[in-house]
Amino acid sequence: MKLVEMVLDNGIIPILVFDGSDMPIKDKENGKREEFDLCGMVRNRERMKKRQEAQQLELEGKIKEANSSYAASINITPELYVPLIKRLIERGVSYIIAPYEADAELAYLSHHHLVDLIITQDGDSLAYGCEKVLFKLSPKGRGEEIQYRNVFQSTELSIREYSEDMFLYLCILSKCDFLPNPRGKGIKRLVPFVKEGRTPDRILQLLQLKGGCDITDQSMLGGEVTCRYRSDFHRAINTFRYQIVFDPVSQTQTTLTPVPEDFDLSLHTYFGTIEPDVERARELSRLHVNPLTGERIDCLAFPESYDNLGFISLKKDVSMHNKLNLLHMFPVRTITKSTIPKPQKAERPSVEKEKIGLRSPYFKSSKPRSPVKSLSDYKYEQFDVC
Repeated sequence: MKLVEMVLDNGIIPILVFDGSDMPIKDKENGKREEFDLCGMVRNRERMKKRQEAQQLELEGKIKEANSSYAASINITPELYVPLIKRLIERGVSYIIAPYEADAELAYLSHHHLVDLIITQDGDSLAYGCEKVLFKLSPKGRGEEIQYRNVFQSTELSIREYSEDMFLYLCILSKCDFLPNPRGKGIKRLVPFVKEGRTPDRILQLLQLKGGCDITDQSMLGGEVTCRYRSDFHRAINTFRYQIVFDPVSQTQTTLTPVPEDFDLSLHTYFGTIEPDVERARELSRLHVNPLTGERIDCLAFPESYDNLGFISLKKDVSMHNKLNLLHMFPVRTITKSTIPKPQKAERPSVEKEKIGLRSPYFKSSKPRSPVKSLSDYKYEQFDVC
């Protein structure tokens, strides 16, 4: 809630998006790792490892590090959303419970220009094609903004000739939530295969012929048999393209992007199914119904003055544009490696040094920052896409 208060203090209108129901495509992967402890809070080996790590750190007296590991070991369920959502309602902040993944819902809001910027810690936002993403937002208001259009100008990855589809293939193969990555193939090693292959099947053929990855019989995970890697790759692509989301304008569920005419949604339930009941879809988006259990949650009452989707009308109001422009609110750290030459430093008086630079209204630093004409003048090249 501290970050919410921070952006509110800066005149920014936040919309919080929460995960909804579990993705069917993840059931197979989660089923392999699922383990429960006595408290029922740890649901897989990674969380169990984090909890053991937290216990060890606590014994060593490293309380701050232990708290961080404990937080990573907890399985977040919709029941845990309730106290926070009550605070959001009190503060008049809008929120949406996504039908499935919050990342897809954020991408939908970005694609339809219902928000100006996505604030997240998840690199999948770029794979979904979000236009502007602010990563690593600190309580002091610092963050790193990456614009989707500048990703292709990266000299680190050399993907200038990539299409948006090719970039999506690269993100999926380099490790995403829906598909394990090829053994021994990180994102940089995958770049030439995607560049040459250009299509999903051709890319996998090149990985098998030139990359030493057997995608038919041997697992790309390292030893485990998986004959369905090719079809799983296509499923992951469809999930990133057509995942089920909630449209706050029509207040109905739909797909992230329009599906082709010959694409039968009833045959592709692995990325979710659309709730046909409009009223139930609306209740799910407000957490009046638990998306996991289907049980009603009656403790979230909306006061008459509270408009959960008020941000839609604000976006249409030209007078609110300045309040929605985050470029004037946060000091965004630009990436040092840029192909654009640095601006010439202005001459300063020798006696009294002139203070120049942009400063956030929230983050009051004694150290002046270099002048920046526009964040769009910079290319962001150091990033973690998946």
